[in-house]
Amino acid sequence: DFKSLMREYEEGTLLFAASEKMVWKKASEDTTGLRNYFDKKLKGRFKWDKRATVNVVTLRQGGEEEAKKVLEYFKNHTAAEVENKFNTDKKVIMVEEKSFEQGKNPIVDKMLWSRGEISDIQKDEKTKAYYIIKIMDILPPADKTLEESRGYAVAEYGDFLEKEWVAQLQKNIPLKVDTKVFDSLVKK
Repeated sequence: DFKSLMREYEEGTLLFAASEKMVWKKASEDTTGLRNYFDKKLKGRFKWDKRATVNVVTLRQGGEEEAKKVLEYFKNHTAAEVENKFNTDKKVIMVEEKSFEQGKNPIVDKMLWSRGEISDIQKDEKTKAYYIIKIMDILPPADKTLEESRGYAVAEYGDFLEKEWVAQLQKNIPLKVDTKVFDSLVKK
């Protein structure tokens, strides 16, 4: 039993190493093959839903009164202008540009999805920071690029390479079934 277990372990390790080399490493490192596979087989398969590109202005210091001043100024100015006005002595305002798909962010989902729409003041209970979100643009549903769907594309390309490798092995190494041994394994 121990000998059988050790052989199974050794063969499993060899199979893992071979599939790592022939399939998964190749799938993640072969950028040309991945690009060609994506263009031929996967293009148009991964999609973005409707998205909003937003600016998130975070007030890391100061209270609600300061956040109200930032909100009023942000209504008629860009995020960069807000940052310049309120970051005088030290950096209290942080600006990030993000993109959210519809249904992925509860604050953005409650807003009217139109350019220039601005959220109420939000408070992050963990960090005690205040933040405001302003919608800069609405993007229609679109296909994802290879870079945007890389993880899915590598997995699909890996599956393709594995099937190709198995087919090549079956072609080059004929399968022989010892029917006498096989029949002895079947319990009657």
